[in-house]
Amino acid sequence: MAAACDGKPCSGKLSIATSPYRRYDGTTLAHLTPGMYIVHVRSDRGQPTERRGRLVLDVTYATKSQRPTLALQPIGTGKAIRGTASLSGKRDGVDVYAMCGGDGDDENAVLRSATTDTRGNFVLENVGPPPCIVRLSGAEDGAVTVDKLPASGLILSGTAIQPPEP
Repeated sequence: MAAACDGKPCSGKLSIATSPYRRYDGTTLAHLTPGMYIVHVRSDRGQPTERRGRLVLDVTYATKSQRPTLALQPIGTGKAIRGTASLSGKRDGVDVYAMCGGDGDDENAVLRSATTDTRGNFVLENVGPPPCIVRLSGAEDGAVTVDKLPASGLILSGTAIQPPEP
């Protein structure tokens, strides 16, 4: 299978899934059992440059290899979520995550992450459509729902599940 981005071979890291529990990294699927598959392909998973595509693949008993081409489409809205975050008082190096769209289905949602700078500022680029659930990694609390994009001035504050080491 060949994945194309803007008419050229994709240069990002590819992830190919034949089911929710079978995901492969790379550009080739080999030795599949004959049957019908809905193949989901992602390039640059979780990055602002992420692209996705889906292909129905009918694997037969034929000995000849199938070489379909799949054009991957960019995802995301081109909009950003900006704000400040702190975790148990720590502002520098806090990981912030967003899950946008997908109607609660992680597989179809657009996932983004960012790490705060020394002042606690973060930017989540090219997020998916609202609603977006924004949360802090390792926090007991502090999740915020964003219903309108672009969003700025978001303040996230949480308590660490495990206290930070001194």
